[in-house]
Amino acid sequence: GADVAHNFALNPSAVVGALAVWQVFTYMFLHTKVWHWVFNAIGLFLFGSMIERSRGTGWFTRFYVACGLGAAVICVAGTHAIGREKEFTLGASGAVFGLIAGAGILLPHQPVVPFLPLRCWLFAILAACLALYKAFDDPAGGFVHLGGASTGLAIALATKLRPWSSE
Repeated sequence: GADVAHNFALNPSAVVGALAVWQVFTYMFLHTKVWHWVFNAIGLFLFGSMIERSRGTGWFTRFYVACGLGAAVICVAGTHAIGREKEFTLGASGAVFGLIAGAGILLPHQPVVPFLPLRCWLFAILAACLALYKAFDDPAGGFVHLGGASTGLAIALATKLRPWSSE
């Protein structure tokens, strides 16, 4: 338990100080709370399946991993910038927030779920606002969420501006 979290969760101080660079990848596959895993799994299912259907499995896989990595890099930089680099984080939330932002750009008018009128573009804005609010209470988690969303937004915008580079 504790050794796994210590070695594989994202610890910004260890990534820079001890060159524990594997943590920018491994953190997104660990969860300590069931509810955290459940919400990430739901987000991955809802937004991941939408994006995978529209862009293909290969593109989706690269996009998901890039969002998780981008979230980690922004978390490491951000926590160091504000002197909170000792805080660690784990979970797929950064990558999932990237999926949400990506769906907001690539599939803006797609309903989040078929029986609700909530569209991806609006859900993405609401999710970003929630992440920004949460960042004041949990800077490491906030940087991960906002970092994933920013990475997903950037990749989705680049993809939308260059539609011929889909696969």
